[in-house]
Amino acid sequence: MGSSLTLLKAQDAEVAAAEQAPTSQQVFDPLGCGRPLRVLLAYSHYDYGSKRRGISYETTAFRDPLSWLGCDVIEARTDALRSFAGRGAGEMLLELAFRHEPDVLFLIPFKNEVRPEIIGRLRDELEIPTVAWFSDDHWRFDDFTVKFLPHLSAAVTTSRAALEKYRRRGFDRVLKSQWSANHHIFRPLGLPLVHDCSFIGQPHSDRRELVRRLKRAGIEVVTRGFGWPEGRASLREMVEISNQSRLCLNFGNASVGKENQVKGRDFEIPAMGRPMLTAASPEIGEYFSEAEVAVYRDGDDLVERVLELLADAERREALARAGHARFLAEHTAEKRLGALFGEMARAGWLSAR
Repeated sequence: MGSSLTLLKAQDAEVAAAEQAPTSQQVFDPLGCGRPLRVLLAYSHYDYGSKRRGISYETTAFRDPLSWLGCDVIEARTDALRSFAGRGAGEMLLELAFRHEPDVLFLIPFKNEVRPEIIGRLRDELEIPTVAWFSDDHWRFDDFTVKFLPHLSAAVTTSRAALEKYRRRGFDRVLKSQWSANHHIFRPLGLPLVHDCSFIGQPHSDRRELVRRLKRAGIEVVTRGFGWPEGRASLREMVEISNQSRLCLNFGNASVGKENQVKGRDFEIPAMGRPMLTAASPEIGEYFSEAEVAVYRDGDDLVERVLELLADAERREALARAGHARFLAEHTAEKRLGALFGEMARAGWLSAR
């Protein structure tokens, strides 16, 4: 296995390594039925549904942590279903649900891989609770999320501001949650520091200009991701680059709209025990204090804060230690998902099959 993988590109090796979900000796049983919670996970296995882009965030942040938590995870890779069956992907999802009798369908919709009415059929015909996680309610609630609401047993949103939108639509089974990180992957590696700053992510909106401003100030910035000249980093490369950076940057702007939002990277960087400078957003302070992560408020402030932190190793390492401790205490993906399904079970929104 090892010798054959050396012949593969980093991206292909990442895809091969993620084919199987991890196994765990734990049993997560929030329903008290003497067995693991059986979750039919409908998600995109590849980043943005494209294999050439490597493994998706959802695979690392939802599939693997649910398995580590001790759930029985039945995978419904919606990108693969759509590629294989086109509009018949929904029928394949119904067959998977009928065959495995899950306790819950947990859907992480990206686009329209599965039609919303199919989700309703799982709930109404097969009597399987249907739950969807919506991560972009900041900007696509009105033309995306609302299409699913009539077909759901419950919804999860990462946007506090969206809670009132759900209520105005007459949907009260909504929980506020947030991104997290898989600490089995995003972890300290103890590597030597070789980069001043790094940013890993796409160069949409004003991110190129922010990087140019840093470079004009004489700051070295390593950039990786689709759209940057250096290209995408594999998951392993991402973790290694971050571990080798004196300061890790996160630009919290969405690809649509101007409001900054909390991102998965806001948790992945502290998970690796590295100091982070992230964009100010309405909710970041709910998860980390400024003694745990540093925050910038505009382009000028970004440059000033980077220069200050690069000149103060003691401050950087204090941020790294405090941020890592907070992450482990409260923000691992297993803790986040366990709390989420536990709350739904206590509310009576889930029931054992």
